[in-house]
Amino acid sequence: MARLNVNPTRMNLTTLKKRLVTAKRGHKLMKDKRDSLMKGFLELARENKRLREEVEAELAKVHESFSIASAVMSQEVLEEAIPEETELLFIENVGNLVCPAEFDTGAVKNMTVLSVPEGHDKPLKYPLMYESCQLLVINKIDVLPYFDFDCEKVVQYAKMRNPDIEVIFVSAKTGQGVDQVADWIFRNAAAWNA
Repeated sequence: MARLNVNPTRMNLTTLKKRLVTAKRGHKLMKDKRDSLMKGFLELARENKRLREEVEAELAKVHESFSIASAVMSQEVLEEAIPEETELLFIENVGNLVCPAEFDTGAVKNMTVLSVPEGHDKPLKYPLMYESCQLLVINKIDVLPYFDFDCEKVVQYAKMRNPDIEVIFVSAKTGQGVDQVADWIFRNAAAWNA
């Protein structure tokens, strides 16, 4: 705090007292404002918690309904939906990387498609997905120069999760690697149907 040179006159003393009163009032206003902001923050935090609990309750209901629907589906319904002469069936599970790996879809082989913009760290973030798939297709390699994506690291991270995983780099734009993916699919379908 800076020191003031004050002449001990009555007028200077009165001026300093007025400044002190103003400073105390300003300090109180700032303290009240801080308390008001904290009160508002706590109200928002409580509202956020309430909304999160509502969403989690709704998600639990949806999950329960999904589980019931899955349990009700019989073998006869599946046989009717899928003709007997079917040699190859694709089950596409679009969404997040967690659900497809947690639920058994009955698939013989699993393929995960990872696009370059998603980042090379996905095998570390979602290990179950990469542990349960046999083929990792890395798509959009034509945009590699524009993203911080390390091809060696993604292969290393995937092999950490699944040493037997095959990795194919693909560009849907140029067609690079598409034949390799098709060969992998047909080779594995032929082995299964043999």
